[in-house]
Amino acid sequence: MSVKAIYIQNVLIFLRYLVMNIITNAEERFIFMNIRSQIIRFNRIIIKCMIVTVVIGSSGALAQEWVPLNGNLIPENGGLVRPSLAADPRVNPVLGFNNFENGAVSVVRWRGDAWESIGPDIEGTSGPSIGLDAQKRIFLCQSGKYATPGAALNVFRFNDKAWSPIGGDVAAEAGYITGPRHVVDACGGIALDSSGNPIVSWEALVGAKSWAVFAARWDEDQKSWKGLGDGHITGGRAVTTYVDIDANDRPYLATTNTNGYGIGRVTTTQVWRWNDHVWVQLGADMPGAENTVIGVYENTPYLVLHYVESDPATGDILIDELRVMRWRQGSWQTLPSPGNGIGIARPALDFTSSGKPVVAYIESLEEGKTLNVLVKRWTGKTWENVGDAVASVTCSLPSCYPDVSLDLSLDSQGRPIVAWGETNYTLASDGSYTPVSRLEVRRYSNALP
Repeated sequence: MSVKAIYIQNVLIFLRYLVMNIITNAEERFIFMNIRSQIIRFNRIIIKCMIVTVVIGSSGALAQEWVPLNGNLIPENGGLVRPSLAADPRVNPVLGFNNFENGAVSVVRWRGDAWESIGPDIEGTSGPSIGLDAQKRIFLCQSGKYATPGAALNVFRFNDKAWSPIGGDVAAEAGYITGPRHVVDACGGIALDSSGNPIVSWEALVGAKSWAVFAARWDEDQKSWKGLGDGHITGGRAVTTYVDIDANDRPYLATTNTNGYGIGRVTTTQVWRWNDHVWVQLGADMPGAENTVIGVYENTPYLVLHYVESDPATGDILIDELRVMRWRQGSWQTLPSPGNGIGIARPALDFTSSGKPVVAYIESLEEGKTLNVLVKRWTGKTWENVGDAVASVTCSLPSCYPDVSLDLSLDSQGRPIVAWGETNYTLASDGSYTPVSRLEVRRYSNALP
């Protein structure tokens, strides 16, 4: 019975007694006054409980919010940042980030009330990926400054005070460089096997193997990088790649290839699993999919991607949505769409302790002039919002479109953490647009079930 029902019941008992009984002597008056006082006392207790319940309920609702972790982390002229986020077992977020202006990578850790630098910045680099192994050691994969000739892919491990390189140029040691022209795009993620050996993937940008995807694993016994496969993994011009690993230490790759231009441009996602000696494709090609991210929970891979289907004759958009898929019983199963998303921004994926996927993505309002950073969790039947929007980036100037890049990680308590870099614009006195950049991190105040 509810509190309100108990209160009404007590009032009715009192009225019934008042109506049905005529108080004629002192003994009855004493009995009546005693019952009346007990009812009043009980109802006061009930009212107090109702007030406490309302206050507690309201506080719980208000507590479920995205809490900023110390505001902006970069200068306003720092350029668009591509953050990489991880959470160590002590629930402290670890963040790696770069910008295209100075080409330096910084790594910081949250210490409860401030961000603490982890080692010195690594100069001349861009496109970082952060990973943590079971021993809480921090790994950093990064490539040379974007579009710089000879840019190499390198992996570092933090050893108390400094970053120690793991081997040398990954692509060179793995045997994938055959000529002097060599440029590597941003690291396509980093995965750590059960022994703490890193696995990385990347795309080549120029030369005979331009737009090719490669992957390599560190061999601790031989102290060198070993290529996974003979060379180019995918067919077509690969524009993105992403790596993860399952509970059996098998690497997975999700790649996005592109062909054509304008209304004839077609993007295709392919998914690959390393089976000891060769990459095996999981399922068929996925035309229309782009910016695909792969995450593996135990031995079940999941994909988050942006899917667009157009009319081949007119180029009109027929379907434009975010999709989440999982590999089960030899095929890709598509879950209900969590939202629309936008094709220019890669989504992010992580899992709750029970294996439910959690996605972070950017949804566009007003045709790209407003970008909302959203997080949703899969309940097993539907997608639920994790609080309100993490952030909203709006540009009110004519022909002004902000840009956002993000990453997501759940800490050991099950609380989602989102890092995002944004570039917006202000109007200068001469009428030109001045870019204003930010990098922020927010953590949800409650653990996800």
